[in-house]
Amino acid sequence: MKQLFIKLLFVSGLLRQEKRKIVLRRRAYISLLLFPYFLFLLMRAYYYLRKSRLYNRKMERIAYKYYLTIVVIAKNESAYISEWLAFHKLQGVEKVFLYDNDSTDNMREVLQPYIADEYVEYTEIKGKYKQFDAYNDAINRFGHLAKYMAFIDCDEFMMSVDPDRSLLEIIESAFRKDGNAGGLGINWCIYGSSGYETKPEGGLVMENFTHHSHIYYERNYTIKSIVKPYCVLGFSHPHYPKYKPGFYCIDFNGEIIPYWRNEISEYIGIRLNHYYCKSKEEYVKRISLGRSDMLGIKPMDNFYKDDRNEVQDDVMLSYSSDVKKVMAEYHV
Repeated sequence: MKQLFIKLLFVSGLLRQEKRKIVLRRRAYISLLLFPYFLFLLMRAYYYLRKSRLYNRKMERIAYKYYLTIVVIAKNESAYISEWLAFHKLQGVEKVFLYDNDSTDNMREVLQPYIADEYVEYTEIKGKYKQFDAYNDAINRFGHLAKYMAFIDCDEFMMSVDPDRSLLEIIESAFRKDGNAGGLGINWCIYGSSGYETKPEGGLVMENFTHHSHIYYERNYTIKSIVKPYCVLGFSHPHYPKYKPGFYCIDFNGEIIPYWRNEISEYIGIRLNHYYCKSKEEYVKRISLGRSDMLGIKPMDNFYKDDRNEVQDDVMLSYSSDVKKVMAEYHV
């Protein structure tokens, strides 16, 4: 009952996010005094919730061409993109909608076998800070093809916390917890440099960088979104889209996530391994390319802040041999 009341207030617009707390908007106090108006807003919210839930059920019955896809914008990722694609193919991702943002390396050449196999849908997008344009284009052009779209970056690896369950199975089970869920928030696990100053010679990213931050590190509260495209209006934030009335984002427990942070004490369902730092040399090279969501470049201070290596974790090593096999099949 408490969760239903929160949902009604959230959808009606009476709740807002203030730092890490959900509070009543100022106008809500007036509305509480004007009970008939407040009741009308709740009824409107209930209408949206019910209408959206019925629509969700209808869309669930559609036979989609793809069930699990990824949307990504990339620039000069030739050294890493094949590993990233191979890993997610093993995780059950059926299609990657990749937007190439003015790459000057040989990324197009590396991608060609994946494009030829129709695993990658390749689109060039030119200009600065084009992340939102890429995301919104994917929703508008390809959204009808996919049941789920994950909006992540090339240094983020979606890993099932339960090795016996596929990503798709975990995602489906989470969405079943709430008929009005339009998105699922997945938390970062920030990986550090593992002590590397320069780029390691040889080896996969998952083999070279095996140290990550403790779960309580604040940046691990950041989420990325897996969405049902038909529930989304568009993106104006790289981590959290704008949802259509009646829809919202949830976590793996079915609780509403009202914005792009979700404080957790354990990873449930999916962990988003974020190889943010790599080596210091690689970080410097990457930030020199600029940002895809706004003007400027990321400060060097971010490296020293996020170079967290508290936990040695070899879980990704169990995937390395299979990833190499997939890469070999694509002649990479």
